[in-house]
Amino acid sequence: MAKSISLAEYRVKFAGQTLVLTNLSAMYMPDSKSLVLADIHIGKATHFQKHGIAIPNTVLKNDLNKLETLIHYFNPQKIIVVGDMFHAENNLEIQQFKDWKLQFSAIQFILIKGNHDHYYHSIYKDLNVEVIQNELIAEGITFVHNLEDFKGEGFSISGHLHPGVLVKAKARQRIRLPCFAVGNEHLIMPAFSEFTGLNTRLDSNSFRFLAFTESDFFEF
Repeated sequence: MAKSISLAEYRVKFAGQTLVLTNLSAMYMPDSKSLVLADIHIGKATHFQKHGIAIPNTVLKNDLNKLETLIHYFNPQKIIVVGDMFHAENNLEIQQFKDWKLQFSAIQFILIKGNHDHYYHSIYKDLNVEVIQNELIAEGITFVHNLEDFKGEGFSISGHLHPGVLVKAKARQRIRLPCFAVGNEHLIMPAFSEFTGLNTRLDSNSFRFLAFTESDFFEF
């Protein structure tokens, strides 16, 4: 049975436009009809399984179901992946992604290469994914995988850091939640895949953290 998905929105002003953040770890840019996400890490689960680590086979399926929900909801013209679309060697998950992607042939997929995107050009071409080597400048924003690699001025959107927040609950319990880290000029995307860790050590003086659950947003 497919996992039930509930979509919540949180709108922010950034770089002179309204961005629609979602609790599905992606963001929609209405002005350019672009869906933006980062760190899908396709192939990671299979890579770990090959090394004897028991990772569920449902990871990629859940991630693609989530992405499919976003596509049907926003009807984007293009999908911008801000790095680490893939994870390791060419494995079975790449073919699964290729088969799934066939239903969205009208959508342009753009990848700004991340530190894990090491495939040969022929593989990206076969998947019909446009690859940008370092950064993409569009809509007055620089899209780059790692904020540390952004050497220019102005607005940037990046991934790589997998931002999260640590929330203190009752009885000394602590809950980690993924978040968007939003600053005056820089926005860091949460990791899209469910099979990633969370970095809860980002500078709170530079960013406000828009954390989310399966149904809502919370600002920290």
